[in-house]
Amino acid sequence: MNIFSVSYSSDKCLSRCEQQWFYKYQEGLRPKTKDIGLYKGDWLHKLLKVHHLGGDWKKAFIALKRKLWTPLFDEEKEFYGEDFLPQVRDLMEHYAEHWAEQNSKWKPILIEEKISIPTKFGFPVNFIVDMVAQTGKYKLLVETKTGKNIPDAKVRIFNVQPHSYCYLLQRKGIKIDQIVWDYIKTEMIAAPQVRQDGRLSERQIDTDRRTVLKVLKENKIPEADYKGLLDSLPKTKTLERHISTPNLKIGELFVRDWIERARRVQKISRPTRNFNKNCSFDCDFYKHPLCLLDMEGKQDRNLFIKQHFVKRGDE
Repeated sequence: MNIFSVSYSSDKCLSRCEQQWFYKYQEGLRPKTKDIGLYKGDWLHKLLKVHHLGGDWKKAFIALKRKLWTPLFDEEKEFYGEDFLPQVRDLMEHYAEHWAEQNSKWKPILIEEKISIPTKFGFPVNFIVDMVAQTGKYKLLVETKTGKNIPDAKVRIFNVQPHSYCYLLQRKGIKIDQIVWDYIKTEMIAAPQVRQDGRLSERQIDTDRRTVLKVLKENKIPEADYKGLLDSLPKTKTLERHISTPNLKIGELFVRDWIERARRVQKISRPTRNFNKNCSFDCDFYKHPLCLLDMEGKQDRNLFIKQHFVKRGDE
């Protein structure tokens, strides 16, 4: 099989299933409709780039709405939900306000930068840097992660992606002193209900101070009536930042693993399937069952691809 480039994402896909990798990177197939979480993450990354560069993210939001939302079919808008745009705007407002003081101390060096490092095997190692910033004498690699939940420390320990990026950046002459894990929870925080008597429901929910304050303000309920509750809650459950030290030895080890797996794939004439229970949530070609169709061989493959996927370069 042909290897055009190697990246953290392509290696992760290859390690998961050769057939999945073949669909995604050899044939260049992408589902026409992105999952809600991925689509929301795309919006946030675009807006964050404008924000970190000192631009007006609110104007960028209007432009994105015109470019990415208006052309959608009604069925697609219904799929993403009528609250999609308000949620994205709310998340960005919260991010800009919550991290205003800390972000003001960061001087961006690279933002959403695609970097390619050639290898002697005929394919480059590619990666996209969310942000490299200078603060005082330190250079930071800021990795922005969006998702339904904010992972715990164990996930950070076993996630080698930023360490690999630090190793690759050093090869480009940029020494990273600290990794900043910049988490944004895209799932909305549970809000307390308001009873008919105008008081908040006493039902226990996993919420934060920001969400309760919004409910109180919208319903014109005095904050003083719920001072005890507000004091007991975390300021936010939507945003978290954690700092770690780069491990260049680990980073180099895994970059070499990416390259070695890619070299092995070059010798493969037919990809194999790793068919298991994870396919249902971890593979676009199971959700849009191209893999099953290919196994059965009963349907027009080209027609199915045209209906459900776009090819690289056709987006």
